[in-house]
Amino acid sequence: MDFIPEAKEAIQTGKIDGSIAYSMRAYGKAAIVLALKTIQKHPIPKAVYSPLAVVTRENIDSYMDFK
Repeated sequence: MDFIPEAKEAIQTGKIDGSIAYSMRAYGKAAIVLALKTIQKHPIPKAVYSPLAVVTRENIDSYMDFK
């Protein structure tokens, strides 16, 4: 999980089959937006969705610069 540098290496060497990549930038932005909505007393959605990706040996090249 978390597609950290160690996970990238482990996928490439075959130690693990894959990892879940998620954008810390997207999660951080969502947290700030929700905090501002809370402070300003705006309605908060019941669910907030952010993109996730399953990274495997087959697609790891597409995610090497993922942020």
